[in-house]
Amino acid sequence: MFQLLETIKLLHAPAYFKHISIKRLYNHYVLGQKFKQQAAKEVVIFAKANKIPLIIDARDMWPDILIEAVPKLLRGIAKLMMYPMIQNTKFVYKNATAITAITWAFVEWGLKYADRKANGLDSSYFLSYKKNNYSEELLSKAQKDWSELAVFNDKSKFLICLVGGITKTVRLDLIFECAEILQQKNIPAEFIICGTGDALEKYIKDGENITNVHFMGWITAVQIQTLLNRAALGLLPYESRNDFLMSIPNKVGEYLAAGLPIISTTKGSVEKILNQYECGNTVDSPENFANTILEYYQSPEKRDQISTNARKTYKSILDSRVIYNEFAEFVIDLQKNKYQHKQP
Repeated sequence: MFQLLETIKLLHAPAYFKHISIKRLYNHYVLGQKFKQQAAKEVVIFAKANKIPLIIDARDMWPDILIEAVPKLLRGIAKLMMYPMIQNTKFVYKNATAITAITWAFVEWGLKYADRKANGLDSSYFLSYKKNNYSEELLSKAQKDWSELAVFNDKSKFLICLVGGITKTVRLDLIFECAEILQQKNIPAEFIICGTGDALEKYIKDGENITNVHFMGWITAVQIQTLLNRAALGLLPYESRNDFLMSIPNKVGEYLAAGLPIISTTKGSVEKILNQYECGNTVDSPENFANTILEYYQSPEKRDQISTNARKTYKSILDSRVIYNEFAEFVIDLQKNKYQHKQP
């Protein structure tokens, strides 16, 4: 059914560093110019002409998030400027045989642009995570790397980690306030923050006097695994922006695979998983944040139970071996016209 290409052609475009920025728009414009028209639109035209079933996977809420990033008073103008993109988006979704996404909320977003109800083929598949099995040699070396951070090897410390991009959408202000509350209560909680991003320097400066918050910068995959093996909790301190409400960050699977209970500030799809599978908590204030961590610290039995739930959740709904097989079957069955609607 599929023919492998003999060569891969790389397309050059200017770099961008912010999730929502003029540079990113320009990057996508330059890439788009390398096609006859918008890439997705061309795929739709090709599929229709050749009677090929077409799956459109909704990943980014373009152009919605671009319009939402503009001050409210200017959004009418922004919509006019985005009119060609809005029309292309409608065209793509209206002509899809099936709309897929990592959550059903994202599928529903695509259906709004398609201006139709779910057709029995539209499906959602969680963003899965492939757990790596590193050799003892690599893990031992990573363990030595972490020895530079004194609190890592201090078994009396309750380590809480955040691994990911440090951007303006990450609520490190909540973590700072939470860290100070726990410090005042003499709770040996230490926050390990790993990753880079456009807001890293600002947050390092903001938190420079908070001694139980540690910025480690970029770390390797095996160093991440070593940290997750040592940590007690994993953090998802993201803003409750519309696209975040509908999405599931890849860190959810990574934390759960390591058996880490998750503390999240994001409602929507992530909150639904944490509640349904009892593998974490959603908080909305520094005090709530601190009290939740304190409860885990004071009740090892509870943390162990939530940790067990976390691993079970990963294996049942986020393991890449499960998700990829299901999606592959969906594609094959769609081509055979017999696949039924799936919604987790």
